[in-house]
Amino acid sequence: MKKFKIYKVKLKMYRLYLVLLFIFICNININCGLDVNNKNLEPPVNSVNYNYNSGFQTIDLKIKLAKHLSQEGVRMYGAYWCPYCDKQKELFEDSFDKILYIECDSKGQNSNLNLCKQKKITSFPTWEINGKLYPGMRTLKNLAVLSNYNPLN
Repeated sequence: MKKFKIYKVKLKMYRLYLVLLFIFICNININCGLDVNNKNLEPPVNSVNYNYNSGFQTIDLKIKLAKHLSQEGVRMYGAYWCPYCDKQKELFEDSFDKILYIECDSKGQNSNLNLCKQKKITSFPTWEINGKLYPGMRTLKNLAVLSNYNPLN
């Protein structure tokens, strides 16, 4: 009878371990730019051969886009530890300093956790363009289209 009780306790511990592992894995997916419900993502974040700078090869074009996004009040919500946020920043090269960046982790520099909670940001990076939220990493071309950027202006 005593062995049965030990077995029962071990079974409960095993189930608890599996539930916690599942929650941990789901939390990683939510917070690292993976948004399975977002049909606007182009292309999938893990696409190895895709050129995220498509159409924006020169630094001049990247600077112009960054200035446009800034003038339009476009915001990027992210976290200092998020690898997809770093990749998103790298697409702009030196012009990212023109982008309005909102740090969503309380441990990050110039954190604005309250704004992130108010906007209900659940994944990083998330872009806010014209009041609409676009979770996930974006191509420069996609950001240009979403913000109605015309490079000829």
